[in-house]
Amino acid sequence: MNAMIDRHHLDDATLVSYSAGALPAALALVAATHLALCPQCRARLAGVDRLGGMLMHDGPDWRQAPAPAPSPLRGRDAMLAKLDALEGVPPGEALEPAPAAPSAEAGSPDPDLLPGLLHPHFGMRYSALRWRLMAPGLHRVQASGIHEGQLMLLKLAPGISLPPHGHGGSEMTLVLKGAYNDCFGRYGAGDIADLDEDIEHQPVAEQGEPCIALAGTDAPLRFKTWGARLIQRLVGI
Repeated sequence: MNAMIDRHHLDDATLVSYSAGALPAALALVAATHLALCPQCRARLAGVDRLGGMLMHDGPDWRQAPAPAPSPLRGRDAMLAKLDALEGVPPGEALEPAPAAPSAEAGSPDPDLLPGLLHPHFGMRYSALRWRLMAPGLHRVQASGIHEGQLMLLKLAPGISLPPHGHGGSEMTLVLKGAYNDCFGRYGAGDIADLDEDIEHQPVAEQGEPCIALAGTDAPLRFKTWGARLIQRLVGI
């Protein structure tokens, strides 16, 4: 394992797949939500998009055997429109964070508002979420309207850990509130864990406030204990 990899941002391969429209819808929405929060990854994606555009412009003529165009992904068009608007802006300004959602108190984001890209799938407010108990200290809300992969919100009570697990495919977990720790370090609000089938970990919520995270997968998780596998069969994760 390469210890130098920064696992708190989107992987290069993920950015290329996102730019090409090749991510399953669940993973694409987690990635898009992180991009809305992370100027560093937005700048990297803009570079990937520019490179892809140059390859399309300078590459061979594929019109004799066109490949089928990928289906558009929810939230992608809006994100790319924002990135297009950054073209030609000086680098220092292009890395400014996206504007915060409006709130009742001027100049302060409303802490009860979910990120805008999630409103069609979970609603607008954290206080209106209908959490389902999965295990002591662990709750879930399953997304609606997602047909490629699984998308959910997870809430871990302070000090509670998920069972140790691996992944049958890709998993992206974006922290929205609170924080958790695992073998790769601390993940706070806005950090994303972009993991593949070679990774095993055990997130543990920090003391203080509950950790709320957006999680997307394209294959079932691989749990090590029989109790966790039983819960997996019951709740379908």
